[in-house]
Amino acid sequence: MDSHICFVGPLPPPVHGYSEINKRMLGVLSSQHKIHIFDMSPRDKTFGFLLLWWRFSKLIFGNKPNALYLAFSGGLRQWIDLVFILIAGWRGVPIYIHHHSFAYLSQKNRSVIMSLGVVRNSFHIVLCNKMGEKINQLYGIEHKNIRSISNAAFLEEISVSDHARNVSTSLRLGFLSNITAEKGIFEFFSVLSQAVSHGVSLQGLIAGPVDESVRDNFHKSLASHPNAIYLGPVYGADKIAFFASIDVLFFPTRYPNEAQPVTILEALAHCVPVIAFARGCIASMVPDGAGVVFPYSEGFVTQTITALRPLAESSVALEKARQAARLAFESQRDINRIVLENLVVEIGSSSEKKQVKT
Repeated sequence: MDSHICFVGPLPPPVHGYSEINKRMLGVLSSQHKIHIFDMSPRDKTFGFLLLWWRFSKLIFGNKPNALYLAFSGGLRQWIDLVFILIAGWRGVPIYIHHHSFAYLSQKNRSVIMSLGVVRNSFHIVLCNKMGEKINQLYGIEHKNIRSISNAAFLEEISVSDHARNVSTSLRLGFLSNITAEKGIFEFFSVLSQAVSHGVSLQGLIAGPVDESVRDNFHKSLASHPNAIYLGPVYGADKIAFFASIDVLFFPTRYPNEAQPVTILEALAHCVPVIAFARGCIASMVPDGAGVVFPYSEGFVTQTITALRPLAESSVALEKARQAARLAFESQRDINRIVLENLVVEIGSSSEKKQVKT
């Protein structure tokens, strides 16, 4: 284990998709290389960042690492990330920037940081081809410096319990996310309330922490929907039980920074087909047969119920969708694990390459 790498990024706690994937990437890198960890969790305050910068500088100029791996922030914390990037670039350390957000991937929200030469000339890890194309078009990152790897590569093997549903019962529609307006909780309630008039019987199961900004409206909506049950936040065995209790996951996110939700991958892994709005990388995650993805529009209720109807009316159709969901997950996981293995080797041997001048 001669190679050593600097790892910069937020780690749990708090636990969310971004920090969890960082934790798993750290585990993979640690299996092959010696790692110097610089935890950027929000629990660290200003002086904490100053201390991390000092530690980083001392390491970089004392014992030059093979590479810097940095989990890139989506907002103002990019300026904190930039200090690590500038120090590494000054020392000539190869830089790998892992993107987890679409926040700066629109013409309206361009990032000043991403436009800097030291960033453009780094290597960029993206979650899907769409993200890579956006980075290329907006910031001129050359395709040769872009590595695409899905979060599916980091998911563990997931066993699936037997599942059976009587078509005479309501189709069980699940919602699992932080419960906010942007994540689509009220769109979920709209589908539940209008399904009956469309001739489809639904039972809604909702899981996740309720954000304070919607707490009152959420509980009012919940009380007015007798076909909805709130289970609270679910983790570990409770999350597994949640997926076993639903037939379809509805992921109606309108969150502008949505990238590649781990929840969708977990649903597919548990043989749960997915209906979702097309944000970020979601369209590439759910192939035909494993669910339906469409852009948000005022007609979303009709589109959603149209997608749910055949699954509600036929146990054969539901089982076919379940098998397609699992196959979609396995395909993404297996392909991207190979990509991840190659990437880990590349990062460890980066210093042997000729680094692009900044």
